Amino acid sequence: MNDATRAGHAGRGEGLSEEELRQIERDHHEGLTIDEICRHYERTGERVSEPALRKYVQLGLMPKSRRVGRDDGKGSRGLYPATAVRQLQELKALMRRYSIEEIKRRGLGVSGEVDVLADSIERVCVQLQTAFAGGEGGASARGLQELERARELGEQLIERLRITRSFVLLRARMEHAEV
Repeated sequence: MNDATRAGHAGRGEGLSEEELRQIERDHHEGLTIDEICRHYERTGERVSEPALRKYVQLGLMPKSRRVGRDDGKGSRGLYPATAVRQLQELKALMRRYSIEEIKRRGLGVSGEVDVLADSIERVCVQLQTAFAGGEGGASARGLQELERARELGEQLIERLRITRSFVLLRARMEHAEV
């Protein structure tokens, strides 16, 4: 991003665009380190520190990282879901209207957990599909059918949770407007 684009983000106060968020998620489908989250978020013109991010994780407002072995074989590193920058941007927007306590009490910060659940469901489906790969016979065919049905149910669950969250946000906005 060049300086003019960065300045545009800082001036408009809207954060990263939907397309920019999708690009980050595509580029980092395996996940992001805490440093990468901070760097991408700072493109909005706002700063966020690693300790602040860790606090949001500890409070349950951002998803936890998962440990992944390093390519060089020397230890592991924490990777956060690819949607972490989007979640941070949403959380910071909520924090402009509500205190952290209100966000927690009202259940406004659950979008990250829904995204983590969606990722987990997909990982399980991929692992099960791999287990059936190359298999023949009725058991494999029936297993793949059941897996496809489970994947569909998982997608429906995630969609319903996202819809439910939108009602939680709507209720909070309405209550906030009454104050």
